[in-house]
Amino acid sequence: MLFITNRIPIQSARSIKNRKISFNSQNTDISKWLYCCERRGEGEYVEILSSTMFTKLKALPAETQLLFYLHGFNNNMKRDQKESSQLQRETRCCLNRIRHRYQDVYTSYSIY
Repeated sequence: MLFITNRIPIQSARSIKNRKISFNSQNTDISKWLYCCERRGEGEYVEILSSTMFTKLKALPAETQLLFYLHGFNNNMKRDQKESSQLQRETRCCLNRIRHRYQDVYTSYSIY
């Protein structure tokens, strides 16, 4: 999962490509900087910088659907990522049911 945050990393405010990064879940203060990151597992985050993030996004197939999960400033990051992962799974499941049910229409017309 790719994500962008303005939460202050524990390590330092200075961006460094491919560094492991972590956040204090109790600290909801924000910085003036944005951090482009990738979640690779439970509590495993890597800062990838914007150039890598946009390269990854551009490399996706044209029919890829993106989920943007926007949250408030005073939210718990771990909970938000769990909720967005659940939303992504549910959305994917619903889209698969729609594709199966309307397969003849779906193959004739693109709904992306």
